[in-house]
Amino acid sequence: MQYTNEKIICLNQALAEVVRTLRIERTGLSVNKFGESYGIEKNNILRIEKANGYCKLITIWQIANAFGLKFSEFIGYVEEKLGDDFTLIDE
Repeated sequence: MQYTNEKIICLNQALAEVVRTLRIERTGLSVNKFGESYGIEKNNILRIEKANGYCKLITIWQIANAFGLKFSEFIGYVEEKLGDDFTLIDE
């Protein structure tokens, strides 16, 4: 069982959409101002919003909290984007 590139791309794209949408809708802040306001590196936010590479769990947790969400609530938004059948593991 191994991650597939296609699935990781889908996960990163869903995460990117959720972060970008919530940043704009909930805070109305630019990436720079958002990062400054919540102590999150601007480059981390940009990388996530562009679906480039991986990010640390702690960064995602900080972002969720910045939106006033519990981590589980935030991940719920990502799961909604991915759909019920999404899995990273091929069986």
